[in-house]
Amino acid sequence: MRKRSRARRNLGRLGVLGGLLLLTAACASAPTQEMVAARAAVDAARQAEASTYASVEFKLAEQGLEGAEARVKAREYSKARQAALAVRERAEKAESLAIRNRIRAEVERVRTDASAARAAAEAATGARQQVAQAVEQAQRAQEEATKAAEAAVAAKSAAEAAASKAAAERLQAERSAEMAGAHRRMAERAAAARAAARRAALGVDIEEAEEKGETAARTPAGPAGARAAREPVAEYVVQEGDTLWGIAGNPAVYNDPFLWPLLHRANQGEIENPDLIPVGLKLKVSRQASPEEVREARKAAGAPEPYTPPAGAIVPQPAKAAAPAPPAKAVPTPEPAAKAPTAKQPAAKQPAAKK
Repeated sequence: MRKRSRARRNLGRLGVLGGLLLLTAACASAPTQEMVAARAAVDAARQAEASTYASVEFKLAEQGLEGAEARVKAREYSKARQAALAVRERAEKAESLAIRNRIRAEVERVRTDASAARAAAEAATGARQQVAQAVEQAQRAQEEATKAAEAAVAAKSAAEAAASKAAAERLQAERSAEMAGAHRRMAERAAAARAAARRAALGVDIEEAEEKGETAARTPAGPAGARAAREPVAEYVVQEGDTLWGIAGNPAVYNDPFLWPLLHRANQGEIENPDLIPVGLKLKVSRQASPEEVREARKAAGAPEPYTPPAGAIVPQPAKAAAPAPPAKAVPTPEPAAKAPTAKQPAAKQPAAKK
């Protein structure tokens, strides 16, 4: 019994000693698998860009890996194994943190890009609106410029028309003044010629006779003769040396030389050139004209403004409306008288009218 007990105790001691030997042997071998796993974890963390997105944890993992490798070289396998396990855990943590941080950064970058794109789109929309406004303003400016150009052309045309009208009026006034002067000179020459002819025919000095009041040489004596000299005439026969200016100034015509255009208008079919009127022509003297026609005639003849006509001027008057004819009265028809039988006699010849 005692031998068996001793044998059992010896076997137990041997078992314990074997376990210790096995444990010692395991601790004495290099932690190759642990180191490989630690290096793989560090590489995975590096590929996950842990150096950027989890720099602190990754740096500690690298330092722990360097320390574990140093202990392996120093044959401190137990400490190296513990360090390798710690490095693996830290590297895996760094990898996980790097992945999360990188995803978060990508999301933020996407948001930033979206915000930038939205801002760019808004800027593009604003730019398009500004371009549209600029185009609209340019169109309005072009329309205004076109209107201004048209107004300038119209103003230029109006100015040219006004200048042409003024030049025409000035030329007409000059011609009227020249015509009036020519008529005045012709009238003066005609008057001088008539006076010379009367002096030659009568042998009387007319100027001297007029100074002495001897008017019998020109007009019939007495009031009847004076009235006859100033009695308005309806016609006038052109004498040698006569002009429309002088005829209009005749006391029996208008006694106003500036009314000669009325004579010209009343005889347009007979007078081609108002400066040249044929001798012997019978002129009609118009006695009907509106005040406007009288003013226009004097203006055309070059009368000064304001113009005061001579005291004895015979101004044509507007035509008067004809008075309505009185109703015809009924005349009773006489009863026919009984015809007495008479002998037929030849009818008496009426005397022919004298031509």
